[in-house]
Amino acid sequence: MRDFHRLGGFFFFDRDIPERSTAKLITMLSYHLAQFEARIGAEVSRIVESIPSIAEMPLEFQFATLLSANALRSVEWTRGSIVIVFDALDEPGSEADHRILMQALSKGLSSLPSFIRMMVVSRQEPDIQHALGSHSHVRPYPLDIDSPTNKDDVSEFVRHLLEEMRMKDGFLGTYWPGDTKINALANGAGGLFIWGSTACTSDKSHDPDQRLSELIDKQSEKAILLDRLHSWTACTRRVYNPPVCGMTLHSAQTAAAY
Repeated sequence: MRDFHRLGGFFFFDRDIPERSTAKLITMLSYHLAQFEARIGAEVSRIVESIPSIAEMPLEFQFATLLSANALRSVEWTRGSIVIVFDALDEPGSEADHRILMQALSKGLSSLPSFIRMMVVSRQEPDIQHALGSHSHVRPYPLDIDSPTNKDDVSEFVRHLLEEMRMKDGFLGTYWPGDTKINALANGAGGLFIWGSTACTSDKSHDPDQRLSELIDKQSEKAILLDRLHSWTACTRRVYNPPVCGMTLHSAQTAAAY
């Protein structure tokens, strides 16, 4: 999407990083959109100048004031849809934060400008499906983690992460860890990006070869190993349960077509 000049903004929720919390969502996306297109930037700047404290306002107010069709009514856009991506919508923080976010999205999605689309990636949590699924302009797309395309993507993802690990380590060989281990780890991931991500970014105090060998040798024990991986990374998130790791992609659509 970035290559086609369509990616207007991206937000990855992470409850452990304040800058990726629910409170930062709308202001961060507005900033991205302002950077993406000068005409949107001019309008966002005008709004922020008129309401200097908008970053402290409720999320629903921010959405309506910065991202709604009414807020951006003066922006003329004819070059196709601008896409905004929300990733890990099921990881915004506390239950209160999540409830506030769902209320804001439920009300805000129907008021988007016709030239903005929102892609929301999440596990299939009941409250998310309830908040978004009731809208006629929201289309769910369950992602098949067992599809060949997804498995190929996971394999490339694992290869990329391991190469980054090798480069940063400085002591691993040029061809580390080799195609055999890369393929074994990717195949054992079962189509789960979180498996590859956590396996390849775990605690640096563990020997990389030993860690990979353990993961490859015991891949059938995914639930246990994911728990162990999260312990290695001192992660405070919920332990992922593979049967419910399939993500749902929602595309909020208004009157205009893609």
